[in-house]
Amino acid sequence: MINVTKETFDEFMIECGKAPLLTSEQEIFYIKQAQQGSQRAMQTICNANMRFVVSFANAQRGDIDIISAIHIAEPGLTHAVKTYDTASEIKFHAYAVECM
Repeated sequence: MINVTKETFDEFMIECGKAPLLTSEQEIFYIKQAQQGSQRAMQTICNANMRFVVSFANAQRGDIDIISAIHIAEPGLTHAVKTYDTASEIKFHAYAVECM
């Protein structure tokens, strides 16, 4: 679970930008590893998709601030990783949106 506050938001955004994006094949590899219990793989896939979480949270936030929206959307990403069917033809991001 991420812990973003007003004081750490700028640093959080910088860190989000540092996480490398993954190819579709890498994404599937890390999702499978995470589903088998690898916390390192879960961290890797979540870090790689945190920009997506921020973008989604920003678009969906309505009357709440971006930090609260991130805290609401982030568990959905974790749930998406745990439940995504890697044999599916549905892209992971499309599935993750439904979980968030």
